[in-house]
Amino acid sequence: MKNMKLKMFGKYSVSSLLFWVFSILLMIEVLYILFFIVSGVVGHYELQTYNDYYSYLFDMPFTNSRWSVRMDTKGLISFLFPFIKTGLLFYLLVLIFKSLKQDELIFKESSIKYLKFFAIFNICLPIVYSLFDLLMFKQWVYLNVMPSLPNFIIGLFTLFVLAIFKQGFQIQQENELTI
Repeated sequence: MKNMKLKMFGKYSVSSLLFWVFSILLMIEVLYILFFIVSGVVGHYELQTYNDYYSYLFDMPFTNSRWSVRMDTKGLISFLFPFIKTGLLFYLLVLIFKSLKQDELIFKESSIKYLKFFAIFNICLPIVYSLFDLLMFKQWVYLNVMPSLPNFIIGLFTLFVLAIFKQGFQIQQENELTI
């Protein structure tokens, strides 16, 4: 059996595979948001009334679950916020792996730029969740912020990767000047 070597960067590599995986996940996120919007427009939902507000029940495609969405500003924002957050994370990952799947050099300004956005976005998520709780519900709930703490850790780790990419880019530039 031949000794197989796994390529991390370039065409037909792990970064190329991850580019396609996150592209598909991003498309699924967008399709779910479009399904929600189209269902609301065409009236594909059940209306439930509670004491002082309406709630719409949506049957989700390809699942046996129903989503209940409170149809006021707080309810819509609370429902769409996780989809938008996840969609932005997938979009940034698509951009990062797109820049890494090309056969060119991996230490590029575009890779550094996308890694910086990814790090800042992940580090800011606990702050955004806290502000969301305070502005929307006039309280801070630790359990609502807790799911974003792994994003904070990922953002800090990405800062280290970003520093490595910056140093690699600088060395790469110096090498090109000496050749």
